[in-house]
Amino acid sequence: DRPTLNPDKLAYRSVRYEERMDLVLAAADLAICRSGGTTVAELAVVGLGSILVPLPIATRDHQTANALPLVAAGAAVVVVDADFDADRLVLEADRLINSDQGRTKLAAMGESATTLAHPEAADRVADLLEQWALTAGLGEQ
Repeated sequence: DRPTLNPDKLAYRSVRYEERMDLVLAAADLAICRSGGTTVAELAVVGLGSILVPLPIATRDHQTANALPLVAAGAAVVVVDADFDADRLVLEADRLINSDQGRTKLAAMGESATTLAHPEAADRVADLLEQWALTAGLGEQ
């Protein structure tokens, strides 16, 4: 028997492109996505549990490396691309959304994700660049 998701407990919206991913992620219960650097940072900031499928052709397998801290924190599940198909998607998502135990785990995954968040990172980088520019004589005189 092929597993199926309970349609009464599953709602999704497929969109072609979204400018405000922060709003999309904040409204989501679960993310199923690749594990690029910006993506995993956004998942952490919004506190969203995820099923990550690292892109196998990424340079030096960096998407797997990006996913590992989330997995170690209990914030994500990783599925190898070669193993990811419709049946595996249903299986993994069903474990997290179609039972009280799964939903409890999913909530804990989201909380764990926030422990990895650095929402101030862009400001910190800008401050460091400004300090560097001033000490290098590139700033205002």
